[in-house]
Amino acid sequence: RDEFAAILEDCSLLDACAIAENIRCVVQRYEYMGKKGIHRVEVSIGLTVLVPGKTSPEDALHDADSACYEAKHAGRNRVWVHSDSGHTADA
Repeated sequence: RDEFAAILEDCSLLDACAIAENIRCVVQRYEYMGKKGIHRVEVSIGLTVLVPGKTSPEDALHDADSACYEAKHAGRNRVWVHSDSGHTADA
């Protein structure tokens, strides 16, 4: 299991969702041969909006991680957005 973070500067939430969905689709096309045959790679992506002067690095990572967990909990292989209300939603 690998995790990584990306910060998209000057990017609207709508554009960030489109970028994340594009990444999800590209990764999903990757296949590899395992002991039990061909497997597809899936990716769950959690997004959060950074508010300059308000969002600490720790809070940003926590919110994105929470959204990623919700994406996994909702069935994996999807993009999920953390909102300011503390709730998350399918992108």
